[in-house]
Amino acid sequence: FHARLEEEARKNPLTDAIRITITKTGPAVMYAMLATTMGFFAMFISPVPMIQGFGLVSIIGVVICYLTSLFGIPLFAILIDYKAKGAGKSKLTDNIDTGLSRIAVAIAKNPVPVLLLVFLVAFIGIQLDSRIPIDTNQNSFVPPGMPAKITLDKVARTVGSTDPAPILITGDNVLALDSVKWMKEFTELELRLHPTRLNNAVSIADYVITYNNGTMPQTQSELDAALLKIPDGTKRQHLNGRTEAVVQLYTTKMETPAKSDLKDQINGDLSMYPPPPGIQTRITGSIDLFTTLINELVESKEAMTYLGFLLVALFLGLVYRNINALTPIVPIIAIVGWNAVAMYVMGIDYNPMTACLGSMTIGVAAEYTILVMERYLEEREETENVIEAISNSVRKIGAAILVSGLATFFGFSALILSTFPIISNFGLTTIIAVLFSLIGAVAVMPAVLSIVDQIVHKVEEVEEEVLHIHPHQK
Repeated sequence: FHARLEEEARKNPLTDAIRITITKTGPAVMYAMLATTMGFFAMFISPVPMIQGFGLVSIIGVVICYLTSLFGIPLFAILIDYKAKGAGKSKLTDNIDTGLSRIAVAIAKNPVPVLLLVFLVAFIGIQLDSRIPIDTNQNSFVPPGMPAKITLDKVARTVGSTDPAPILITGDNVLALDSVKWMKEFTELELRLHPTRLNNAVSIADYVITYNNGTMPQTQSELDAALLKIPDGTKRQHLNGRTEAVVQLYTTKMETPAKSDLKDQINGDLSMYPPPPGIQTRITGSIDLFTTLINELVESKEAMTYLGFLLVALFLGLVYRNINALTPIVPIIAIVGWNAVAMYVMGIDYNPMTACLGSMTIGVAAEYTILVMERYLEEREETENVIEAISNSVRKIGAAILVSGLATFFGFSALILSTFPIISNFGLTTIIAVLFSLIGAVAVMPAVLSIVDQIVHKVEEVEEEVLHIHPHQK
């Protein structure tokens, strides 16, 4: 808004400049803003509440920014009786505009090699994306030097994992003799099958044996008598009445993929050695939570990206209803692939926060690319020369987009200073996405616009030839 107001105020009275800015730039920025929200809307399908919350806050933020710019900048300009600096007075801005315009023209004149390189890198990135692991280990989310984590690591090295793998047992009577015997037999089986991953197992059956002179009761009355001897505090740790019980399997220290593998093996063991009839079992606790989370993150990460593409494409199709609707999609696809290449090269893993990177990138990139496309379409009405239209559009809006992008870049850069790796990695991946979005808008869009114009002209030439041939045939 400010860049367009500056441009119009150089050649028109302030009131006319404000009117032209609102009528010309207002709809363009609104379309860009709405396309951005489409990317953030895709985050609502994530199973992670923090990603859903981030999407909602981002939508609110971009809408408020748009409304503030739409009404705030003109109002402030009127209050201070704004005077444009005049062409040539801001040498830095003019140099940036001129430099970006020259780059855009060079790219627009050679679009095919540029797009081939762009899509080669993007294709590599899309292939690499599935190889980037998703880290859901909560220990990696906190500073390694945090005193509490150091103490926790010491305990884990001594006794193994501090997060057991509890098995919830439910039924009408989990304290039946055959059920208690099964608990003891199953825990012994697990310790034999997984000696390197399990170091202990505890259930109510162990306390029953302890309070029954070291032997398993052979009758229900013996079992009930032993249960009466067990302190209530101990029973509450393993029982909830007679309908629920918990078997605790204590694991060694493992990473999330190993925990996921162990969980699958335990579920397989439960199928091979099931509890008595009427008794149900399932693994619970953090081992189930985080292994399930990593699977859902893998599925939702791709789903968010695809949904973001779909929503943006549908929105652009509804708004423009012509081939121009496709032009912003091309650099957006490329940018998503570039992100994956950068993360793979830099050794950055996905985590519950960065799993939304694809849909967030789509939203951010859509804004910049649509602004370039809108200004190009406006300039195209003034000239038939596509190169001239691209040059003028980038020259007039390039610096504004660059400044806006760099402001976002440096804003998120502050997150890198966080001592929490989950936050610093999110900041790093975000500024990479913003940087690539700027490159996509300023460097890739000119190539796309140029080649689309060539395609349109060739189609029109073919149509003219067909129209001229048919009369002679008749």
